[in-house]
Amino acid sequence: MQENLRLGEEVRNMKKQMDRERKELQKQVQCLESNAEELQAQLEQTAEEHRVTVEDYRQKIDALEKQLKSSKQFIEVPVVRHCQSFSAIV
Repeated sequence: MQENLRLGEEVRNMKKQMDRERKELQKQVQCLESNAEELQAQLEQTAEEHRVTVEDYRQKIDALEKQLKSSKQFIEVPVVRHCQSFSAIV
């Protein structure tokens, strides 16, 4: 009889210990999930910032290429006229 009482008490103690461990593990899982969500949000924000930066650089490159093309045309027109004038003289 005392053995049964002792075993019953031991089982209850083990259940309590398992419940404590389960709750602790649940807390750890929640913490890890929260951290993962936070990291995911940071990653998405960083990716968006990089996407915006890349798009800004593309727009700047396009503008510089247009400016370069315009500058080349501006320089080429007088050169062509000068060459034509020189050819007419010779």
